[in-house]
Amino acid sequence: MVKLRLADGRIVERPLGEVGIDIEGYTASATPVVFGDEGVYLLGSVTLEQLGLAPDPIARRLRPTEALLMISLEARVA
Repeated sequence: MVKLRLADGRIVERPLGEVGIDIEGYTASATPVVFGDEGVYLLGSVTLEQLGLAPDPIARRLRPTEALLMISLEARVA
């Protein structure tokens, strides 16, 4: 169980787990899920990042994104 604060300030407890997900051919093998009310489905930022997708609010669909590969400058110097 995990405690979550809602936008209206209430705190609720919900079961937490991991699931595999496939959306339009984009797959994530283990992404966090908070089990909530039946019939309510939300994609969180972690799941979207794992899938390499971002919302397009104008077209009302998900679009592929480019992943960034970041390196530490300290690693280059050493």
